[in-house]
Amino acid sequence: MAIRGVNCRVEEIIRIIASDLSSAPQKERIERHDVAECIFKLNRAAAFDLTGEIVEIGRFVIVDNLEIGGGGIIREVLQDKQT
Repeated sequence: MAIRGVNCRVEEIIRIIASDLSSAPQKERIERHDVAECIFKLNRAAAFDLTGEIVEIGRFVIVDNLEIGGGGIIREVLQDKQT
């Protein structure tokens, strides 16, 4: 099954947990193997489910220039200020 991609950007990095699982509040950049809680801004609407409701489809992959750059789970939906 293929799902059409949606362009996005990181709106905010809330916190970064380093690859050794230590909290890294002083870091401003997510490095390889780090885990981070982020807010993404999508360029258009996208259908998805929260990982707490349907684990199998509450996940995503980040692709940049045809290379997998990361992935994650969708924990919550923030209200969109646009209509």
